[in-house]
Amino acid sequence: MPNADNTGPGYPEGYKLASTGYEYDALINLRVWTGFPKWGFVIFRGTYDNDAEWATFIALLKESVAESLQFAKQEENLRPDFEWTIIEDRASLDNVSTDVVRARFLDWVAARSVERDGVQADVPWMTDRVPRYRYCIYINDACFSSMGARKVGRTTQWTLDGGEVAIINSMHCPCDDEDDDETDEDEDDSEEGEKDEGYPPIEGNTDYDVGWAYVQVIGLGNLYSSMCYANEWEMVYRGQRPDRRPEARQGQPLSVVDRVWVAGSSLAPEY
Repeated sequence: MPNADNTGPGYPEGYKLASTGYEYDALINLRVWTGFPKWGFVIFRGTYDNDAEWATFIALLKESVAESLQFAKQEENLRPDFEWTIIEDRASLDNVSTDVVRARFLDWVAARSVERDGVQADVPWMTDRVPRYRYCIYINDACFSSMGARKVGRTTQWTLDGGEVAIINSMHCPCDDEDDDETDEDEDDSEEGEKDEGYPPIEGNTDYDVGWAYVQVIGLGNLYSSMCYANEWEMVYRGQRPDRRPEARQGQPLSVVDRVWVAGSSLAPEY
């Protein structure tokens, strides 16, 4: 993206790439390069057994991202454009497969507009560059049961203490893997050919890359920034084929979190 003069196509004349030393640099630069300020993963709710605990989780998740921005000294710069988009529909999303969520997400992306998403949202190439349109987060029962929380020191404040969510790659197409398999057949004893054969099915998919993976719920803001790099999916997915259940929580269950704190928090859910 940048050239030898530290300026890339789309950057304003003389723009110097952000180099704060924190993980939000990629996001800062991409927002300037694209002219699209809004950021944040779209979250699909796939668990519906406990509305109270879900509300607690969302409040804690918001607090986690806010703390991350504050630590990186980017609260003033990035927080105003961070948008929480949480899609809920028990009838069509209750513990569905990731393929169903991907299709629903692609419909949401296709419906983007300046009115809904802000300036530059309707630029055709935006869906190829912005993580908000390339990846989404899915939380089903298995993911939700892995969530944990803990108190911050001796205060009354609670914070997330572990758990995993599913990140779904909307650009994934099983046919790509099939094409790779055909190529591998022409390569004797190819390491890639060996890798693409014989994987246990996940939601019926026996490819190595099934288009989604488990990631830690803590650090979603930083993860979004990392996904601003074009080939970051390969780094996220490497060695992370989701042939297991999400890692169990490290702290207390969400049911024990002080509801007074959540209800009084400025980050409490707005829906």
